[in-house]
Amino acid sequence: ADILPIANLDYIFESSDAGENAILKENLIVANGREPSNAGMFMLAPGAGQLEELRDIITTQYKTARNLPDPKFDVVKGWGHAIEAPDEWKSEMRRGTSWDFWCASSDQGLLYHWTKYVKKSVSQVIKDKVYNWSYDSNDKLQLDILDRPFPKPCSPNCDFHHYAGPHRKPWRKFRNKVPDDLAASDYLNATSFTKWFVVLNLVNKETNVLNLDRDSSLINEWPRIAKKIGKTPLGSKPIEKDIVEHVQKVQNS
Repeated sequence: ADILPIANLDYIFESSDAGENAILKENLIVANGREPSNAGMFMLAPGAGQLEELRDIITTQYKTARNLPDPKFDVVKGWGHAIEAPDEWKSEMRRGTSWDFWCASSDQGLLYHWTKYVKKSVSQVIKDKVYNWSYDSNDKLQLDILDRPFPKPCSPNCDFHHYAGPHRKPWRKFRNKVPDDLAASDYLNATSFTKWFVVLNLVNKETNVLNLDRDSSLINEWPRIAKKIGKTPLGSKPIEKDIVEHVQKVQNS
């Protein structure tokens, strides 16, 4: 929800859907500096019953963690799998076997657990390399590393912009006015924040999703729109108190 494609991303699907010639698994995660799987950019293969399976994993973790001290998360077993050497999680700057990376107790940890240890088939992008994880017939973890498999060495990271962090969302960073260069901007040379407003403006012209009067413009109306957006009801980032509250709800249900 907080990324903006700035190049064609079809190659990700095509690289995963090419049969025996596929270079990507059906699931894709992208590592950042502190975490092996960032929730801003990922690809998951759909399947019947998988939503229910994910919910069961979450409920099981919450029930198991209810007797643990706050923040009610087991950094050894994580979402249901203890990582044992030589296996490890790896990000751009860190590595380890404990479930203690950034947001391991939240969506990013669940994403890593689901793709690598439940579905057992995932391509993990770390900088310019792709780590293809799978399991053999004896349920032994297998790894195949591809070096710069895409036409651009920086892909896919350079093909989208991630508005990471609570204060870097365009709708929060620009609360009083749109970027100064929006009116005269050409999309290809615009900043990442201006690109977001350009796309929003185009979508609104086609759908009037912002419910503006016919003669109104996004540039003039944005301060009013931004004020209506207000704060995010569920908070701008996951915090330990949320996990404790969820565990308590499961315990009392």
